Amino acid sequence: MPDIPESRPLPADQRPFDDTPIHTVDLPALPTRDRNISAEAWIEAPVALMESGNDIGSPRIAYKRRLGAWLLWRAGPARGADSRYTALHAQDLSQIFSFHLLADGTGSGIGPSGQKHERFRSWKEDLNATADAAPLPDPGSGSGSGSGSGSESRHTSTSGSDLHPDHRAEQGYLRHARATLDAMIERTQRVLEFSEQRVRDEDSADAKIARLKMVERRQAVDVGDVALCFGRIDEDPILTDGDQWYVGRRHIESAEGTPVVVDWRAPVAIPFYRATAADAFGLSRRRRFSTEVDELVAIFDEHLDDPDSISAAGIPDPVLAEIERGRSGEMADIVATIAAEQDEIIRGSLDECLLVQGGPGTGKTAVGLHRAAFLLFEHRAALAQSHVLVIGPNRVFLRYVSNVLPSLGETAVTQSTITSLLSSRARVRGEDSTTVAELKGRAVMAQVLRRLADARIKVPTEEHAVPSGLRSVRFSPAVLNAAMKAARDNNLPLN
Repeated sequence: MPDIPESRPLPADQRPFDDTPIHTVDLPALPTRDRNISAEAWIEAPVALMESGNDIGSPRIAYKRRLGAWLLWRAGPARGADSRYTALHAQDLSQIFSFHLLADGTGSGIGPSGQKHERFRSWKEDLNATADAAPLPDPGSGSGSGSGSGSESRHTSTSGSDLHPDHRAEQGYLRHARATLDAMIERTQRVLEFSEQRVRDEDSADAKIARLKMVERRQAVDVGDVALCFGRIDEDPILTDGDQWYVGRRHIESAEGTPVVVDWRAPVAIPFYRATAADAFGLSRRRRFSTEVDELVAIFDEHLDDPDSISAAGIPDPVLAEIERGRSGEMADIVATIAAEQDEIIRGSLDECLLVQGGPGTGKTAVGLHRAAFLLFEHRAALAQSHVLVIGPNRVFLRYVSNVLPSLGETAVTQSTITSLLSSRARVRGEDSTTVAELKGRAVMAQVLRRLADARIKVPTEEHAVPSGLRSVRFSPAVLNAAMKAARDNNLPLN
């Protein structure tokens, strides 16, 4: 199945309002993807909810989701202007708490604990923390002070009491991802063996093509003993559908087609690299993993819906760990630590010539190689057959970078030096003098070479066979002559 659904849901503010009557028991647990359930549609809606947006221009009120025992509604847009969130206890609709969210991300509201909050995230955490408490405190008694930023957002899972609370669960998920990939490899191997048997039985062109495709698939699916997953992104359940995506070096899916890990090049993974506290890309949290292959070493959480969180800015621990990691004799991929600026270059359009400049050690080569991997993913049909050529200054350099693309699952790549490209077609028999070299470098030589190349074009007098995959297509002299004339009339480049 594809890395993401074929059609993404509409943004929350673009979904039409649905006024179909609905009872409390039928309000869904998660946000609806195609519509907004209106407050007018809720049969048991109290007057306090219907009037909750009066102080911000009386916008329509939309149902968002359940948070534990709470029903969450919003008056106003998801972003860009003031809005008011209202939470009502599903078992006692007289228990109502609200949060006034300003356009700049700040706000104020009192939670069920009686504490005043200035951050929307801490207000939601208050709802979750008291979802099952009974009886709930009177919001008017005992206010408490401070903004209450919620639980500590920075955890380093190393050993003992320092373990992140989710360490065991995330370690289990990483092992599940490896087991799922092993199952993918096993399924691919079985199909490959079947295609090989078909070639032995039929020896047909179709059977050989099928076997070739399965050989390529088998090579691509097995990435070796490298970390499969390096992080997770959690969509904000208020602004989006609250999905979670594990991001890794290749797509991994179950036998039923359910994504276990999404490819880092897939569009759904873009927020993992570009989200910041200033622009969260619809995320509430980005979680990074530090791993040794499949063993989880550390977890770092960035709460992007809370700009005041200590984890919402700065350089994350996994990035620092990668910077400090000991170097070997080969370049390693940077897929887990791509910066936002690098990601924009890597995902640039195919139809533009891209020049990456920078000083020594700034990541020019790594960005270029990851861009090649991205283009092979995004435009596989166009590039896989023709392959991608990586040209390096010398063989030492190519040996240094040779493992980057295979580690990302890309094998349709040829690596060569300029000298190697020339030596395969022509033998160097001498060296030009300075005067001759200067003459050959003049612009007029382009026209001279064009005339010489044009003079060498001859119309064949016999039928000509052109290889196409495992077959050949034959063309008559008349057809070739007509095609050559059409090309010349269009003044196309000779190369």
